[in-house]
Amino acid sequence: MDRRTEDQNDSILVSLKIAPDVNDALLHGNPVVALESTIISHGMPYPQNLQTAKEVQAILKANGVVPATIAILDGVPCIGMSALSTSWIV
Repeated sequence: MDRRTEDQNDSILVSLKIAPDVNDALLHGNPVVALESTIISHGMPYPQNLQTAKEVQAILKANGVVPATIAILDGVPCIGMSALSTSWIV
C-alpha cells in the first residue's frame, strides 16, 4: 500500500464514529453483525420498524453477537447505534 492510500484510509477512520461495544468486540475478535438502518428509516412503517430492529438486536445479543446498526447521522458514518440514535433516524 502506498503512502497516499494509507493517508486516505487514516482520514476515513478518523471520520467514523464507532460505538464502544462494537470497537471492543472488534479489538478482541468477538463476533459483530452489521445491520442496515434502512429498515428503520424507510423499510417498514412506524412503530413496526423500531420493534423489528430491537428484536433483531436482542436475538444477536442473546447469541453472543454484538449488533452494529450502521447509519449516516449528520454526515458522519456511525457504526453501532444506541436506542436513542436509532429512534432519531425514524
